[in-house]
Amino acid sequence: MFTRSAWALLSVMAVFGLFYNAVMPQFEAMTLTALGPRADLYGRLRVWGSIGFLLVAGTYGALLDHFGGDSFPWLALPLFMAMVLAAWLHRNDEPPRHEETAGDAGHLWKRPGVRRFLIVALLMQMGFGPFYVFYTLHLQAHGHSGAVIGALWALGVLIEIVMFWKAPKLIARHGASPLLMACLVATVLRWLLTAYFADSLVVMALAQATHALSFATFYACCMRLMADFFPGRRAGAGQSLFFGFSQGVGGVLGAAMAALAWESAGGGELAFALGAAVTGVAWLIYALRRRA
Repeated sequence: MFTRSAWALLSVMAVFGLFYNAVMPQFEAMTLTALGPRADLYGRLRVWGSIGFLLVAGTYGALLDHFGGDSFPWLALPLFMAMVLAAWLHRNDEPPRHEETAGDAGHLWKRPGVRRFLIVALLMQMGFGPFYVFYTLHLQAHGHSGAVIGALWALGVLIEIVMFWKAPKLIARHGASPLLMACLVATVLRWLLTAYFADSLVVMALAQATHALSFATFYACCMRLMADFFPGRRAGAGQSLFFGFSQGVGGVLGAAMAALAWESAGGGELAFALGAAVTGVAWLIYALRRRA
């Protein structure tokens, strides 16, 4: 609104990311603490974030068309004020109670299974890099209209909402680790389909349907495992590790990988094929956990 300088915008986004990513681990830790032994119900709380995303994505495009791009800060401000109000209501909440198991395993990084789990989360997020950065451009390059691409995005979010609601029953029935393995396999297939069959709307719709596993179920399983790895007062530090590895390091590496692939002769096909390869490595690392 006040400047269009790339460096100024980069600075603003860096400051925003610094503080916003510091909030998210605390929020997730509070959520898991409130759930207590029912961490498998995380998906039914997380679903409201997906609904919020769908509402904003479905309305703010029209608002920006009507009021213009310069109105974005003013349109976004009420949402941030609402978040501050929601957080203020919890300012006096009690911290997580200490559990005897919280301090027995030593440093968080040295806990059994933690390093493998965090590397898998990093690679999974890295595999999403092409999707977050170039999915729309990839589909446009293969002849799909803006309306069709928007519908595919909406399809993924709607399926995500349904799966977040169903995730507790699936985790209770099959366990978080086996489901995590299935999610990784489904994600490899998703990126391969997106890489090599982007011309087909039917195949793209099927690929988007796997968002139920590659995002919603995977994330719900991660939160269930996090509750086991980092109970009690260690939940906040554990969430910081998780977000730092996945959305922090994994997000940056995934975006860089996607950009390099996109600029090469391989384009979108290579970018999504690399996403599939990285996710395949994540599956292999997690599959070998029992032998480690």
